[in-house]
Amino acid sequence: PAEATASLDEEINWLKHLVDDLHTLSLIDADHLRLDCEPIAVAAFLQNLHTRWGASAEHTVHPFTLELSPDLPTLSFDPHRMRQIFGNLINNAFQHTPLNTPVILRAEADSSGVVIAVIDQGGGIAPEDTPHLFDRFYRGDHSRGRGGARHGSGLGLSIAYQLVALHGGRLTVAASPSGGATFSVWLPLIAPRDAS
Repeated sequence: PAEATASLDEEINWLKHLVDDLHTLSLIDADHLRLDCEPIAVAAFLQNLHTRWGASAEHTVHPFTLELSPDLPTLSFDPHRMRQIFGNLINNAFQHTPLNTPVILRAEADSSGVVIAVIDQGGGIAPEDTPHLFDRFYRGDHSRGRGGARHGSGLGLSIAYQLVALHGGRLTVAASPSGGATFSVWLPLIAPRDAS
């Protein structure tokens, strides 16, 4: 039946994603993951990211807003890995934000780098969950607005955290002023690890 086929297809896709995540973690643990960094104009990168995810936002009925400061520089980073990082953060924001509620992608420059934030207006994160959000296999979905994804592995945020660190940056989380959560990625002007 069509329902069974769709369910099996969903399970297969989830398992493929899980295998990819576990492979990435094994490379990080063995210090074998190498970044393919190149000079990237941050504004153009985020505009492309916003366009790509905008289609998903329309499909899931989420207004997806891009807010860029005019002074964003060019940074050195691995575009594939950076798309992986923000893909995880944006997807999580869509999953945990009520329908017809906006998700914001915002970037601002500071004196030593760029802060790129994904801001949602979901149910927020319970204080007891916050210290563990970047731990492997930790799932705090019960504290978020719509119950989270059906198949969360608890690996996405841990991978994102470690990939940001490999770029010499920081991934942090805080409560959004309007409710929900803000995940912020700070990237330095000079990446310490431009490995190939």
